[in-house]
Order: sequence, then C-alpha cells, then structure tokens
Amino acid sequence: MSRILWVAVTLGWSIVLSANAARAITVPVNFGGPAQSFSATVDLSAELFATGGGRVLNPLTKNLEDYSFLPPFDHAAATQGGPKSLTGAIVSEAPLNTTIDIVGGHVTKITNLNVNLYNGPALPVATEPMNVATDSTFPLLTNISVQVSVQIAGLGFQQTGVASLVPTGENVGTFAIPGFAKAQYKNARLLVAGAIPIELGDPSFATPRVFTGSYKVSGPPGNTKIEFDADGRYDFNLGGGPAEVDFGIETPFALTIMSSLDYSLVIGYDIAFHAKQSGLIVPEPGSVALLAIGLVASGVVLWRSRTSNRANARQRSPKRD
Repeated sequence: MSRILWVAVTLGWSIVLSANAARAITVPVNFGGPAQSFSATVDLSAELFATGGGRVLNPLTKNLEDYSFLPPFDHAAATQGGPKSLTGAIVSEAPLNTTIDIVGGHVTKITNLNVNLYNGPALPVATEPMNVATDSTFPLLTNISVQVSVQIAGLGFQQTGVASLVPTGENVGTFAIPGFAKAQYKNARLLVAGAIPIELGDPSFATPRVFTGSYKVSGPPGNTKIEFDADGRYDFNLGGGPAEVDFGIETPFALTIMSSLDYSLVIGYDIAFHAKQSGLIVPEPGSVALLAIGLVASGVVLWRSRTSNRANARQRSPKRD
C-alpha cells in the first residue's frame, strides 16, 4: 500500500473512531440582550441585641443619669411592607469568558461562568422599626426605635469549581456549579430614634454557593440554542457588631443619649432566572463521517491513479536485450 493511501485510510479511520469526541465543541457564551430575564423576591431581616444601656444628660440637674435596656434583649424585624420584587436582565461580566462544551445535544462542561443576575437600578429595602425598652425616666427614652435600611445594587455568581452536568432526557439535563454568590449594597444604615443615622457604608459580600438548575439544547446544528433556568434561596449575612450611638434630641430638655447596640443583618433572595444563547454553530455528526469517507475515497483514487500510471509506464518502456 502506498504512503498516500496509508495516510488517507489512517486519518479517515481516526476521524470515524473519534467521531463522538469531534462532536464535543467548545463555544463561547455571552449572556445579554432581551432574551435574558431575572426575577427575585427579596426580604431583609434584622436581629438586634441590646444589652447594658446608656447615659443621658439631665439639663435640669446637669447630671448624667444612667439607664438600662429592659428585656427582652433580642429583637427581630422583617421587611417593611413585606417582601420586595426584584427584576432585571442577566449579563455576562468580564474578565472571565464563559464557555460550554456540547456533545450529542447535551452540555458536558461549563467553564468560567461569571454573571450579574440583577442588572438594574438600586432597590431600596428597609426593616420594620424595632423598639428597645429602657428604664429611663424620660418619656422619649422609654422606647428607642431602631430601623435598618439598604439599597440593593447588584447580585451575581462566579464559578470556582468543576460543574456537574447530568442528562435527564433528550437534549435536556441539570447543572450544579460551585462558586460564590455575590451581592453589592449601597447606603446601608441603622436609623435610631427615627432620626439619627448610623452609616454602615456600601458593603459587598461573597458567600459559597452551588448554583443549580436545568438546561435545554435545541435548534439545528448551524443555529443551536442553549437555555438555562434556575431558582433557589440565597441568604447574605451582612454581618454586624457593636455600635456606639451618641446623639442629641432637639427637645425642651436637650437630651444627650449614649447607647451600645449589637446588630446582625441578613438579606434573603428567592430567585428565578432564564438565560439563553442562540446562534451557536455545532457541527453535525454526519459531516464528520462524510469527511472521513471523503479522505479514504480520495486516498484510494490517488493510489489507483498512481498504480495505473506506473503500469502504463512499464508497458511503454522499450525492452532491453
């Protein structure tokens, strides 16, 4: 067998035997545009632990008078006005480039998933006021209200590990992606006595989370569409700690109050999202087989042509005595 035929047959059979592997194609995914949707129900909860007390300046006696917080010392508050609706559109975030592998109508690999789930204006949320009772003789200090407020500026997910993908039917399956859920906030604050703010800044948080949902692959090979759907509960602990409160109340008595409070804040999201990418080019399995057959056939033709040419050349050459 000539070298040309050997190369063609070997290459052709290699393609045929690795047809399944050839069908695995890595394609970039860039979520964005009107095809994406995101919705969530958001609730903000606060835990306040108030012990000890404070001191108030009595303007009549010019003396500082102590007061103490009364039990119960633990206070909880839910979202003012009930849970809020959060809607937006998913967009991919740089610098990571998300890619997926497709084999036989199924997603077999997801790499570098990095998305902003909520791409919209900041959403303000606040808790109901929490009332802390004291033993002070001043009526304004009998109950001190504490309220928490914050603006939700961003909610996202970044992949950090290998995704688990399980086919559940024809062209459909589930995914579980380890990573970090991310949240950004603006203007977080405690509001004491209905008027005195304690600024907590613009915190951002990342918490370990496995991102789960389902996928669907559809459309012809030259225009394949991939859709992702997911829902779940995401809780972010905004932390907290002791807060020293020093403020004055404009009253005829010109009260000056000093207190110590411990607080903990949690924002929870019940989310649902839909994301899709269309226009992906995935080669048909048949095209791989045709390529292999074409290579083998071309090799055979070239081999026969060269064999025939050599035979004709021998017949035309003069015999030597």
